[in-house]
Amino acid sequence: MMNVKLRKAITLSMLLAIAIVLNLIEYQITGFIPVPGAKLGLANIVVLIVLFTFGFKEAFVIAVLRVVIASLLSPGRFLGPTFYMALTGGILSVLVMWLFKQVKFFGVPGVSLFGSLAHVFGQFAMGLIVIGEGLIMWLPLMLVLGIVTGFIIGLIARQFIKITEGWFSKDIVSSQKKKENNKDDFID
Repeated sequence: MMNVKLRKAITLSMLLAIAIVLNLIEYQITGFIPVPGAKLGLANIVVLIVLFTFGFKEAFVIAVLRVVIASLLSPGRFLGPTFYMALTGGILSVLVMWLFKQVKFFGVPGVSLFGSLAHVFGQFAMGLIVIGEGLIMWLPLMLVLGIVTGFIIGLIARQFIKITEGWFSKDIVSSQKKKENNKDDFID
């Protein structure tokens, strides 16, 4: 029988692979969004699943590795301006989602919405450094897009969390985390 750490590593690796694929798909469909460089945040479905199922540390690692690996697989993105913007947004997003999850007032959609807004602010802060002030004109539109997509991504993630409950071995996911996920939240 496989040990617990190995099963957890395999499970998280599969979730990371899904996040990377979703990220790469988004690179291909960004032309349909009227804001330059804007993405829907599909890979954040996986980050939310990991945050609510496994915890902060695992979600943080998934978010960072997803940005690094997806940018390595996309010519011209690694260590370019969009890489630093995505990395900053991703890190800030996971931190904010974890904080709002701790409040225990917001469900998955609410946590996702605030994470999306944090991602926008993180990207813009880094964008001002690596691209310049011309980027600021897109902030209002990005915030509106972030609110809408953040909430929708949260709704989708909530459904996946409900569907996948029980898929992960009890020994790799603490029963306390499962209890936290089953409570009725305000924005749930």
